[in-house]
Amino acid sequence: MPTIYDGQLHEPILTLLTPSRNACTDGGPTPDVPPTNDGLDLTRKAFLEAILGGQRMAALNIVEEALRAGHNQLDIYVNVFTESLHRVGELWELNKISIGQEHVATSITQYAIASIYPRLVRTEMQRGLMVVTGVSGELHQIGANIVADAMEANGWKVDFLGSNLPYSAVVAAVEESSASVLCISTTMTANLPSVADLVDVIRRKLGDRAPRIVLGGAAYRLAPSFAREVGVTEAFTDLRSALAVLCS
Repeated sequence: MPTIYDGQLHEPILTLLTPSRNACTDGGPTPDVPPTNDGLDLTRKAFLEAILGGQRMAALNIVEEALRAGHNQLDIYVNVFTESLHRVGELWELNKISIGQEHVATSITQYAIASIYPRLVRTEMQRGLMVVTGVSGELHQIGANIVADAMEANGWKVDFLGSNLPYSAVVAAVEESSASVLCISTTMTANLPSVADLVDVIRRKLGDRAPRIVLGGAAYRLAPSFAREVGVTEAFTDLRSALAVLCS
């Protein structure tokens, strides 16, 4: 049987599973996000307002304007899409937006990602083959989608499996492709036991043929020791750090 992770996740899971903790706070959702020095503050604010308002065309136009202004795709992926969705998640946890609004915001962002993908500037370097996936129970796949696109632009041939897959499907994809790297994306700490199970299954089934395993996603901010406890040396909480290691 796969090993079930028994790390100290009690408090992080409670934190994520109590979205009503500030339900008594008055006022509607605030679209403010911390300012940065990337020149995308207005873009990020406008995009967040658009996705919270369910304005798909407006969101796409905002992205187009940022591209015309000369901002590169990676900056938009990280500093607009990722930061905006992080704020959407916070608003949902604070019970300031509904689950329906969260889903609409996510869906619109997926459209925006799809609009950029054909225009990614790709390097000619070939680094090998990588499988990017989530685990069974992981319903958030935008993070994995962004990782897959960015890695492909930086020389990896990527098999993007999406998320919420059974272990057997991931093992089969890795085995059939002979991938050298498996990236497992995780948003919720509640799904970390499934990550531990998948890591265990991959290593038992493939033995010496098991790929290098890389973990990534918001879940590891709240469980920084998890990767070490399951014997994985690399766990990233931001895309740029992952690119620096895997595409150097």
